[in-house]
Amino acid sequence: MKVSLIVSTYNSPLYLKWALASVSWLDELPDEVVVADDGSDASVTQVIRDSQAFLDCHVVHSWISDSGFRLARSRNCAAKRATGDLLLFLDGDCILAPDYICQAKKIFKDGMILNGARKLLTKPQTESFLFNDPEISQVRSFFSGRKFWRVNCSLLRDYPVRKWPIFRGFSMGIPREVFVRMSGFDETYRSWGLEDSDFAVRALRDGFRIRDGRYALSVLHMYHPEPPEGTVSENEFRFHNMLRSNQGVYDQG
Repeated sequence: MKVSLIVSTYNSPLYLKWALASVSWLDELPDEVVVADDGSDASVTQVIRDSQAFLDCHVVHSWISDSGFRLARSRNCAAKRATGDLLLFLDGDCILAPDYICQAKKIFKDGMILNGARKLLTKPQTESFLFNDPEISQVRSFFSGRKFWRVNCSLLRDYPVRKWPIFRGFSMGIPREVFVRMSGFDETYRSWGLEDSDFAVRALRDGFRIRDGRYALSVLHMYHPEPPEGTVSENEFRFHNMLRSNQGVYDQG
């Protein structure tokens, strides 16, 4: 099975530097890395070029022009350039555990999408990483605790049936056949958040299912500022209108 790792980014070269460096210490490399760039400047381009020198796999820079928040479109464009049977989507502020690709292949199942898990890093922890060159020795101790247990869940990954809220964009796996069937992410989502939830709901309605990737697809998620409390994304209205239409058994959180 051919695996494409699709890493999303926008003008965050220090974060992306760590995300791409973490690919280099994987026990098994993906067949390719495609950076889904939502219109970043030259500083991100340089990080990607540098990664092409030390990563022993094909690295593709999928860039779209900067025209507002277009994460869904940037991911779709990157997926079109990817050649893998399994598309693993990763936020560019995440650090991979060494067994990430091995675990993804292990739990992969036809016709099912995969969710991931994360350990959130604090602001001081993140800053200590960002201002140093990436080395696995600096983060190895963080790949511990419950989020990084490796549990053979077997049928528990599929039963009970998982609902859409478990599917989150920071780490998700989508078989190419499912991605194509669903026509990718809805590009009318042009603010932050919920384009991943929209995909999950549509996939469930179309008969696909979520395979629980916890205790397998775990990442370190670096700190970044969140929108002010009480701020509502424009995507909220679009998503909840979609959720109310033709509501199905799998839609409920």
